[in-house]
Amino acid sequence: MKRILVTYATNAGSTAEIAEAVAEGLAGNGMNVEVKTLDAVTTPASYDAIVVGGPMIFGWHRKARAFLTQHQA
Repeated sequence: MKRILVTYATNAGSTAEIAEAVAEGLAGNGMNVEVKTLDAVTTPASYDAIVVGGPMIFGWHRKARAFLTQHQA
């Protein structure tokens, strides 16, 4: 079974709600899904796929950009 991480940064909480909805959809298709804030992720290498979310009101959230840059390999 595929392990999927749905990780996110949020300003007001709405991105957390979207992350949970994405996770529900993936889990409904037989995936093993974990939801964590970006700050709570230590090693993403143990996952088969990662979904990164963040508020887009002013462009990509700085924490989401930093996470992607740090773990792009």
